[in-house]
Amino acid sequence: MKKQILAAGLAALGLTVGISSASAQEISGLYFTPKILYSYQKGDMSNGTWNSGPWSASSKLGGEDTDSGFGAGVSLGYNLGYLNDIPIRVEAEYVYRGKAEFGAGPKTFYSGGNNYTAGQKFEVTAHSLLANIFFDIPTDTAMTPYVGGGLGMAYLKTDYSTYASVNGSNNRMSNSSNDWNFAWNLGGGVAWAFTDAMALDLGYRYVDLGTADSGGVNLNNYSGKSSVDYTAHEVSLGLRISLF
Repeated sequence: MKKQILAAGLAALGLTVGISSASAQEISGLYFTPKILYSYQKGDMSNGTWNSGPWSASSKLGGEDTDSGFGAGVSLGYNLGYLNDIPIRVEAEYVYRGKAEFGAGPKTFYSGGNNYTAGQKFEVTAHSLLANIFFDIPTDTAMTPYVGGGLGMAYLKTDYSTYASVNGSNNRMSNSSNDWNFAWNLGGGVAWAFTDAMALDLGYRYVDLGTADSGGVNLNNYSGKSSVDYTAHEVSLGLRISLF
């Protein structure tokens, strides 16, 4: 899946092959940007809340885990400097991120004369829709650095599983859930205008996509839930195309 996302993004960027003319003129007015991104993700997992049984006795499943992968997105923006000298751009952006896996365990505990082993895993697919604002730094060259950020929403689809054993007796639970969260990002980058209508955009950002919840899980008389906070450092490469 990650290879397919990367291939699709590279194919979009490949539309520029064969264009050899260059210009120091910045992309102006309304523009459209397909992009690919590399995402280094961090999951901060909770210990979980459990009613009884081996999970309750060994509910120290929290901790941090990391994953990485590729994603793809698109943005529609407007350069306010097209009509005046304000070096500001505004964008609406959608990004899809492939499945990230965050896990803890196996962790072993001893309580009440029993040996407990437990673990948990989150598999999270993320979609985000952000409204961003960027401040361009004029250089009078084809290279234009920028800084910016934005706010919006994230949709997280989570497949959750957990296991716990007492003295070798195994118990497993799983569930799927969906969450809509507040999301935000901050970052910067540089754009290279290689024609008067196109620019390559290399960017970095930190993004917070909120919390993915396991939803309620249960097995016989055992029940509980857990969650993971999802953040990421991302590097993106896009092709900014002026629409007029």
